[in-house]
Amino acid sequence: MRVTQNNFYNSFIYDQQNFKTELNTVNRQISSGLKIKYGYEDTSVFADTLRLDYEEHSLNQVVNVATDAQNFANNTDSVMFQFTDALTRFKTLLVQAANGTNDDNNFYAISNELESLKDNMINLGNTSINGRYLFSGSATDVKPIDANGNYYGNDKTLKAVVGANVEVPYNIPGTELFFGEDNNYHRTVTTNVPLYKKIDYDKKELGLTDVRPDTPEYITTENTLEEMTGWEGDVSNDNKIYFYVTGKDSNGKSFKDIMEFDKDIKVDELLEKIGNIYGNTPTNKVVNVTLNNGRIEIQDKQSGSSMLDFSMVASDKKVTDIRETLQDPDAHVMFFNSGERAPDFALSTIASSRNTDVTNSFILNTLFLDKNSQKQADLNTKLKDIFPSDNDGSNNDDVKSISFSGKDVNGNNVNGFINIDDTATMQDLLNKLNTTFGVDAVLNEQGRIELVDSSGNNGDNFFIDSFSTMNDVNGGGSAIDGLRSEVTVESNDFTKSANMLLSSVSQIVKADNSYAVDSTKLVDVSAGSDIDNLSLDMDLTDKDGNNVAANIFRDSADGGKIKVRVDTDKDGTWDKTFTVKNADGTDTVEDSVNDIHQFTMKQLTDVVSVVMAGKYNDIDYTTTPPYTYTDAVDSARKSVDTRLDDKGRIVIEDKTKADTNMRISLFDSNSYDYTPDADGKYTSSLFTFQSNNSLTIDDPKHDFFASLDEAIEAVRLGRFRPDGTDIVSSRNIGIEGSLEKIDHVLNHFTKEHTKIGAMSNRLGYAVERNETLKINVQTLRSDILDTDIGEASMRLNQLTLNFQALYSTITKINSLSLVNYMK
Repeated sequence: MRVTQNNFYNSFIYDQQNFKTELNTVNRQISSGLKIKYGYEDTSVFADTLRLDYEEHSLNQVVNVATDAQNFANNTDSVMFQFTDALTRFKTLLVQAANGTNDDNNFYAISNELESLKDNMINLGNTSINGRYLFSGSATDVKPIDANGNYYGNDKTLKAVVGANVEVPYNIPGTELFFGEDNNYHRTVTTNVPLYKKIDYDKKELGLTDVRPDTPEYITTENTLEEMTGWEGDVSNDNKIYFYVTGKDSNGKSFKDIMEFDKDIKVDELLEKIGNIYGNTPTNKVVNVTLNNGRIEIQDKQSGSSMLDFSMVASDKKVTDIRETLQDPDAHVMFFNSGERAPDFALSTIASSRNTDVTNSFILNTLFLDKNSQKQADLNTKLKDIFPSDNDGSNNDDVKSISFSGKDVNGNNVNGFINIDDTATMQDLLNKLNTTFGVDAVLNEQGRIELVDSSGNNGDNFFIDSFSTMNDVNGGGSAIDGLRSEVTVESNDFTKSANMLLSSVSQIVKADNSYAVDSTKLVDVSAGSDIDNLSLDMDLTDKDGNNVAANIFRDSADGGKIKVRVDTDKDGTWDKTFTVKNADGTDTVEDSVNDIHQFTMKQLTDVVSVVMAGKYNDIDYTTTPPYTYTDAVDSARKSVDTRLDDKGRIVIEDKTKADTNMRISLFDSNSYDYTPDADGKYTSSLFTFQSNNSLTIDDPKHDFFASLDEAIEAVRLGRFRPDGTDIVSSRNIGIEGSLEKIDHVLNHFTKEHTKIGAMSNRLGYAVERNETLKINVQTLRSDILDTDIGEASMRLNQLTLNFQALYSTITKINSLSLVNYMK
């Protein structure tokens, strides 16, 4: 083969360029430490590098997120330590207040320190780190707690993404911390009227007139019902005592019963019978019924339920309408619960009842309250502010006078009246009773009229058989409902506060123990599974001051439609009836509600707004255009907004006034009725919205700041246990009950503290794990992309030698000539 100069040159250039390229590549690899600079240099290395870069970036992001979340959780954990310290100090002070050696000054000082601790805990609840509130849920820019303990955050949980489809929560929402639920706790309720022994049998055997014990002594289970009630001797009831009981069991099912006992039966048997009504058997107890310092306590043995309830009234008269127990002067009545809640105007006539605590004293068992403030009337309170009157000129619903009749202290038949005008006061009524019956009439601390016979006859001749509210002056006209009835425990007026009315009973969903919301169906919160016979009564004063009665019912004669009928002047005649629309509680449609089981809480509150605003009169489908139920609801809510609060209670807001004159009681139509059916059973209420029921000592659900407030109030009052005989805060559970609640709260906070600690640890593990993964990815990336310096150096040396050899060969070849060859 012939080698020309040109071929030699081309071969040299080609080899030279290859060597230079390889030398440049190796030099760049050594200097940069990377195998490639551009993707085209090695596509497999480039692809692997991109994938690993993405994974490293993702891991960096996870580490940053997890670290930030862990810092948030650690800050929460730190605040929880401070909460626990404050609560422990709070409990210590409660124990100090309960030791029985404190005077009023000590109680005042302790309550002030408790108040300071509460303020500190509100500040802890409002802790903000780097502009983010720790306990606001996901609304971290919203200050969660106001000065009154109201919560404005949400119930959302913050979550950090720490892996593919792996999320770790790192906050405790305020709803969970301050209003949480502990399913391992048991609901406990208590009566608040202390039961004292009222008969000393030793004195009775001696034939003494006054047989009361010399010193107060709580009833025990070994005492008799006669000792508990103080009701001696035989009356027309054949020496019986009747206990009218209502309530709910653990599953939210209501009951109603009349327990009948002889007076010599022991209290222990009464407690056993109460347990049997709930379902206790000789072999299985579903509730514990005990006496605690004269109060009846009932504990649900089923944990996690907030539905158990209890109310009881005793009388020595058996009736089919419990209101009748207040209308017989020979009958006695005993209340086991008493409180600030105002009973509705359910009676037109009552009679006096002998006071078992004072032998020559009698009681008119109706509360005299200022109807606007719902507070106890005083001697200067005008009668027109106590009794229902709307001054609309109607004789049907205005109490214009009070008539009374009976026997005076000397046994003479007497009667009288007092007109209710612009000037008549409570003192005028007492004076009139004094002059008519010859008694000393006073307004006692419980807001009732007490009548004392000081004539020396020991009250043996005196009684009032009729004390009636009349719809005409001078005691004329007809008796109308104007007297408040404490025996009707489920038909109390909603509690008033400025322009708001609030019900006391939370509507709780039976299936999961949650609070009702707008979309909740009534059947899901009812005290029975069958609500086909739904009938709810409303006794109210609307926003314009009109006294109105209304009834929500299912009209089985008209396809099961839900209707509302209204008695606009309370004359006993329904003046207006309208049909409720909309089966789903959202948009109103033209079809009526035909399935009672689809009726929702939203629809119920719509009805309340329409009636309270007086918009039912405008509903007319014959006009052009028609004024529909939807129009009435929309119009009503502009002036009266009815809704559910976050505890499932009904709230009614008067948007037209700062201090509303509205009042309402909403209750099951069977509330008063104790007529037995063919099987001897009693029809219980399906729904309860406002009740003078037993007090809650403990419950799976809790309200943190409300519990603190109740404890502070108990210490300020110096009250160890519930006391319904005191008109001031009569539903306060006392220091003893507050200690039990605070114990629950402290345990709940400990549990939540443990939970946030576990979150922080889990996030720490996530950080460590992802840091390790990141190192592994970096190592693998280095193995793929980074230059092996030793190998590259050897390659460089080899290429250098080869390059030098090439140039040496070329030099030798270039120096070849014929002269040199011949040499």
